[in-house]
Amino acid sequence: MRRLSKILRGMYARLLSLYPRTFRDEYGAELRDVYEMALRDAARRGVLAVAWLGWREMRDLPGAVARQHLSGRAGARMESIRFDEGPATWKATLAGILPFLVWGAVPSMTWLVVRWAQLPQTTTESISWVSWVSRLCILIVGFAIGWAKGFPRWSYPYVGVALTFPGVALAMTPLLAFVDFSGGYWISFVLAVALLLLLARAWRLLRPLYEGVRSDWTQLSFCLYTTVLTASSMVLETIPASHDVPWQLASHLIATGGALVYMRSRARLRRVSVLLVSVTLAMMVVGLCKATYFDWLSVPGEHNPAVWWSAARATGGLWGWLAVLILGPAMLEFFPSSPQRVPQA
Repeated sequence: MRRLSKILRGMYARLLSLYPRTFRDEYGAELRDVYEMALRDAARRGVLAVAWLGWREMRDLPGAVARQHLSGRAGARMESIRFDEGPATWKATLAGILPFLVWGAVPSMTWLVVRWAQLPQTTTESISWVSWVSRLCILIVGFAIGWAKGFPRWSYPYVGVALTFPGVALAMTPLLAFVDFSGGYWISFVLAVALLLLLARAWRLLRPLYEGVRSDWTQLSFCLYTTVLTASSMVLETIPASHDVPWQLASHLIATGGALVYMRSRARLRRVSVLLVSVTLAMMVVGLCKATYFDWLSVPGEHNPAVWWSAARATGGLWGWLAVLILGPAMLEFFPSSPQRVPQA
């Protein structure tokens, strides 16, 4: 294993020498140190881990070198693959998917349990109140810990869920009376995101949030991905809970699964692709729920194509909006950025 590590260390050093000089002067020592730490960590896990690390870096570094030469901005931006962009630990992954569970799947499962147990109304109301307070506490604590740690990748869904509150508040003001609540919510949510980014750029205490988005735009996509929870509720708002809760639960579990795969993925393209696929599947589920419900109400025993077309249009419109939110942060790549930080795991 020592011989293999020595060979990989030498190959990595030779590949680093292919970077532009300005890039090597600024980042070369840091990259060598990080690679050495990753190599030692892999050695503790066995020869297969060392071989996989070597294969991964030999595969990715040539492309990173080419991008640096083509960009013409080697001294200003660090385009190389960073080791802290690798798969998150399972602890960080659990923290990253927790908002989707407590604000999505858990309320639906609670409703199903309460209905199955046939609890009294007062008990049901108490459970609902405790559930709401617990979810709010988890959101506040998660946001606070993420802030204290410099907004690592897992913390961005907490930011996204927190932004729904000003989104709802602004949507209910007379300022957006010219549109319905749904339209007002999306307008106010985008405004809240823009204001937060401007504040994070200007305020030193929130600066890590802005720097994290600039260093990896998919983290902003992950933040905005939480809107799939709101979108699914909007699609099903006119459907009784007795019909929509199982579908809602399925949609939320899909969203949670997408967050899990995102946290465990390394490449940016795969991360954003996972978010898009998860949004598509989640919206297909709630769209199918809406279509089957109103189709059943229209003419029992017969299919009504108009109902299915109406559900497809409503769901497809929201899906398009979600796709724009997830892909939109990629535009940040076209703006000049400051030297990047190395976020905490």
